[in-house]
Amino acid sequence: MDLNGPIILAGALVGFAVGLTGMGGGALMTPLMVMLFGVNPTAAIGSDLAASVFMKPFGALVHQRAGTVRWDIVRRLLPSAVPAAFGGVFLLRALGDGDVLQQRVEYVVGTALMLAVAGMLVRIWLDRRRAATEIEDAHAPVRPVATLLIGVVGGSSWG
Repeated sequence: MDLNGPIILAGALVGFAVGLTGMGGGALMTPLMVMLFGVNPTAAIGSDLAASVFMKPFGALVHQRAGTVRWDIVRRLLPSAVPAAFGGVFLLRALGDGDVLQQRVEYVVGTALMLAVAGMLVRIWLDRRRAATEIEDAHAPVRPVATLLIGVVGGSSWG
């Protein structure tokens, strides 16, 4: 195995940013691997998913112990997110293979990242519009259809 200084540095910086912000490492590291280091897009996504398999359960355990898991939302997300995750694999296979697939995956990843940035900006804008004295309700009602749709989108987007 070849240890590459720039990749190690990028991984350390991403880990530091994740620790500070809580933002998912895959959203940061996957584009870096593809754009800066020329890693095959499906390999970059696959490495993110492989790392998630080991890290996500620990995050879930921490939230469960802290009592911050909204089980009512989890029960609404699972019926759509889990099947959509498998559907995402079939969708990936339908996009083509070889260089055609890699280019299409790059577009999908780029689009997903742009939508994530737009969502964050909208959230900041909405938060600023809210009154400063208004306290966010931790037990806001669950919107079943919207939650199922979020499960489909989130589940099919390769993690």
